[in-house]
Amino acid sequence: MVVEEHFANNTDSAEDIRYFIAEQCRINHIATDKFTKIIICVDEIVSNIIRYSKAKTISVKFSTNDSATVIIYFEDDGIPFDPLNEAKCTDMSVDLKDREIGGLGVFMVKKLMKEVHYYREHNNNIFSILI
Repeated sequence: MVVEEHFANNTDSAEDIRYFIAEQCRINHIATDKFTKIIICVDEIVSNIIRYSKAKTISVKFSTNDSATVIIYFEDDGIPFDPLNEAKCTDMSVDLKDREIGGLGVFMVKKLMKEVHYYREHNNNIFSILI
């Protein structure tokens, strides 16, 4: 099953996107532990798109199959940015109070998901997560 919705790139859309994903997880009987990981990652990804991409729209596609694998695609028409290669890397060996701001979100998404991918197609950023 694949469901897609489009949202304006503004702070009000963050809650709408979260609701869309939560509703799809409910409809597809996604386990609570998996749902929690998904929502944490969705919040991080969407907040970064809203803050930094300068996009006009955000498209979110939710896909699942019989084995309960969930893939979520985030597509925006913003400036090119590959968070997997261009975002700051968090040095986890540095004491928390001494760490630079930034980079923890991408680190967290990579740790919580089985797969994360980025590519640019038709002048759009496409970021996907799989759990």
